[in-house]
Amino acid sequence: MKRELVLFLSLVLLVSCEKPIGGNGGSEVGNGGDPEFVTAEHGLRYAYGILERIDPNQVPAFLKSQYSSTELQWFTDHRADLVKVLKEARLHWVDELPPFCEDHTVACARAGDPRIYVLKKEAPRFKNHREAAGNMIHEGVHLIGEANETLANRVAVFSLATWNNMGHPEAPHWIGMTDSPLTQEDVNKDPYLLRWQYVDWSQDRLYVWDERFFQSYNPVNDSWEMKPVAENPFDWKRSKGTFAIQSHYPMWLEAGGIVYVACRFNYGALTEANASGVFLDKQRAAWRAMTDVDAPSDRMYVGFTKTENRAVIWGGQSCSNTPNALNTGGFYDPKQDTWETIEVDPSTPTPRYGHGLLWSKDRLAVWGGVSVYQRPGELGVAQLVNDGAFYDPKSKTWEPIVSGANAPGPRMDPHLAWTGSELIVFGGRDARNKPALTDGAIYNPRTKKWRPMAPPAGPHSFGPFDQGYGFWTGSTFGFFSPQSLSFYDLRSDSWSEQGRAVVPGYERDSVLFWTGFEGVLWKRNDRKGALLYP
Repeated sequence: MKRELVLFLSLVLLVSCEKPIGGNGGSEVGNGGDPEFVTAEHGLRYAYGILERIDPNQVPAFLKSQYSSTELQWFTDHRADLVKVLKEARLHWVDELPPFCEDHTVACARAGDPRIYVLKKEAPRFKNHREAAGNMIHEGVHLIGEANETLANRVAVFSLATWNNMGHPEAPHWIGMTDSPLTQEDVNKDPYLLRWQYVDWSQDRLYVWDERFFQSYNPVNDSWEMKPVAENPFDWKRSKGTFAIQSHYPMWLEAGGIVYVACRFNYGALTEANASGVFLDKQRAAWRAMTDVDAPSDRMYVGFTKTENRAVIWGGQSCSNTPNALNTGGFYDPKQDTWETIEVDPSTPTPRYGHGLLWSKDRLAVWGGVSVYQRPGELGVAQLVNDGAFYDPKSKTWEPIVSGANAPGPRMDPHLAWTGSELIVFGGRDARNKPALTDGAIYNPRTKKWRPMAPPAGPHSFGPFDQGYGFWTGSTFGFFSPQSLSFYDLRSDSWSEQGRAVVPGYERDSVLFWTGFEGVLWKRNDRKGALLYP
């Protein structure tokens, strides 16, 4: 790869109004997960991802005018070949480029060898995955046997420039997903398929499941798989009415999909006094009940999250017309069908609901929430808290999260994210019927100190608390709502807004999952989604 390409690509990206926001997704690949190596690995995936999705019919006239008919035809004829070789390619980090690389100074490749050789010392060049993708497309041209450096440069620039000009004009980085294989005929046979649809991200797939099917979506190749399941024998859905799904807590683990069904209020009264749960076994494609042996007590408004292979329930309110807040919970292992109780000790957070709950690699984090009873829909502020703790399931002990200088104020429904060493607390509400909060802070468990986050700049509107979603990209904290998508850079203590408009039609009832590389936006109660490449 010649040095001129990086500058050339950067200029084209500026002309195309592309903003390098969000960085890499932070997966542990390359040389130990260092940011530059991770960015290069993601750039390879990004390269074949955009080549697969480029629509030749969407190349604007001004862009076509900059290329000869021969170059345009070459791209049309070889796009599929580029996708194939880049999917098969592997980055090979070296201290010195092999002799056949001749005058290349960053990276090189040749036909018949699936490796793209990259100099380790040049890794800092890969500042963002778009720049890295341009390098990878350039080398992909060589992998299919084309030695012409000028052509390789122009193909790389043309690919990125075409991609930049695709998508909705107000949200240029959102690209439509292939529709779900669930057909309208399936929906007509059973309208509950969309009404009772659960969705979650697990490992490298988006999972969408219901009573009769589970589907998985692979964003790398924009493809779906769907499998029918044995009919769910547990009638915990229809018996609870149209709004019962508000009390359902879904999560997908390696072994399959869990739906924890809490007791619930409806129209100001308790309509279901027992909590329960069901598990969709992925291998058997069948439902079964979750054991109630050692299960947490019946509850509603629970906090829930997941580890790599277990579901976690903690806190909430007891099932009563005069409920009490709880500070108990458990870990559920679907493979063993067993519950492990979360212990209570003097450092356990006070009973609460509406709290943030997050698995931080090896500990459970609890923060914020409401510590006293408040009837749903009631105006005003209940007793909100701004403290919490980490729970270690190995030692079965709690470590308080100190609430001191610079800590966020008391709130319910805060958004938590774990950077790998620090806890981010952002947003939430300080009353039920007030706008969402737009402040936050970062907690360091080692120093036990907080530092404030700069407030978002501009007229951000984060939307209803139940529509927002905070996530860690690997280098920045992202926040998505129906009105906006923004990223916070911890190093510069600043926000940058990706776009005021989300894809039309996704303003409500949508959820966003961060894959570690891109965002997957899914429209609830529908059969469509979109991909975000920040």
